[in-house]
Amino acid sequence: MDVLVGMGMIRVLGCVGGGHVHIDTNTQSHINVMCMNCHKIIDLPSDEIERLDQRIANESGFRLQGSSIIFYGLCPACQKEKGIK
Repeated sequence: MDVLVGMGMIRVLGCVGGGHVHIDTNTQSHINVMCMNCHKIIDLPSDEIERLDQRIANESGFRLQGSSIIFYGLCPACQKEKGIK
């Protein structure tokens, strides 16, 4: 896995619970939304992230390899299961 990360083919998102490390094969800039209960992860494309990437690159001088923002919460199915409206 370290080789794939080094090649930029995957990213390690870290642990969302359950003792599992999650990886992301989507290396384009995007938003990840992770459920803290069932550990489901969805990717959301975002024009705002693309604009922020450009601003960060311009202001820092870095050549960015991509980015992701991670939001944590409960997915709709888990909210329903727990009776949360």
